[in-house]
Amino acid sequence: MLKRRKRSARGRPRIRWGALTKDKAPELEGRLSAMGARRSNDDASIMWSTTADCIREAAREVLGVLRGISGGHKGDWWWIEMVQGKVEAKKVAYLKLVGSTGEEERRACMERYKVARKEAKMAVTEAKTAAWGGREVIPGGQDEREEDSGFGPSEMHQGQGW
Repeated sequence: MLKRRKRSARGRPRIRWGALTKDKAPELEGRLSAMGARRSNDDASIMWSTTADCIREAAREVLGVLRGISGGHKGDWWWIEMVQGKVEAKKVAYLKLVGSTGEEERRACMERYKVARKEAKMAVTEAKTAAWGGREVIPGGQDEREEDSGFGPSEMHQGQGW
């Protein structure tokens, strides 16, 4: 059985947008203004493509380029250090649980892991709540302040034994 590789994801150079920080933003802005990205007297489509090309070129120079497949955690870069610490403590507790040999040791490690898991979950929830301004975000992209369309999970699955 042959495995097919994704050509678009492997080896294609990608700009490291994650490296954009407050320190690098002025440098990127300076390069863009030096290139004259917004100064074009052509029609809108040509001006748009020229501006996009200038942004890509300046970003490659300032932020750098990645090759290969991406890995690691993509969504936890914005977590504060306290949250990252709790998540790391949970990972360490899990590794100790997996590595435990005796029944009594396993039971103690399981209790520590449960506590660490609960603390990490609470810290992540608090961080997300603070980041989203207290809005409840529903996986479909609708927050609690928008009107209900009548097609939510509770309405769709009524009478289906769910």
